Amino acid sequence: MGEKNLAKKKVLFIVYIIFLAYLIMLVIYPFFHELGHLMSAKFFGGKINGMKLAFFQAKAFFQGTFNSFQSAIIHISGFALPFIIWLVFILIVPKKAHPLFEIFKILFSGTVIGSMLAWIVIPIIFEYKKAPVGDDVTRFMEKINVSGFWISGIFLIIFLFSIFLFMKKLGDIKDIFK
Repeated sequence: MGEKNLAKKKVLFIVYIIFLAYLIMLVIYPFFHELGHLMSAKFFGGKINGMKLAFFQAKAFFQGTFNSFQSAIIHISGFALPFIIWLVFILIVPKKAHPLFEIFKILFSGTVIGSMLAWIVIPIIFEYKKAPVGDDVTRFMEKINVSGFWISGIFLIIFLFSIFLFMKKLGDIKDIFK
């Protein structure tokens, strides 16, 4: 009976850690997403007015006059900065890491890789004039003169590469529960 109770406590602890890590991801990802916009706007000479970070809502505030190329870079930077951070993280953390790192690796990977789906789907929708107004992907597409099918294809390749890399770097899930 004691071992069963201990196993139950371990599982509850893991669930608690996963939930806590997920909540942290809901803050960390939007922060780096908006920071990506701000960094590229600043790089192109924009004035940074701040960032609003709230639960399920984040917004970067900046001003400046940007050409089409610069605007496109600013819009894609919201995806690019978290992706670059994830890429460095996934390459640095060993395949078998502490269970907390494994949980973070799964959640961070899921968040970043999942965010690529918008970059695969929305460019195609954009080609049919049905893309969501104000979305980073839509704004990016409005600034470049490239087919949405090309953008979708490029991001599909990045998406598949990211899944491959994640699977290669993922430790044994059973080890988390030991």
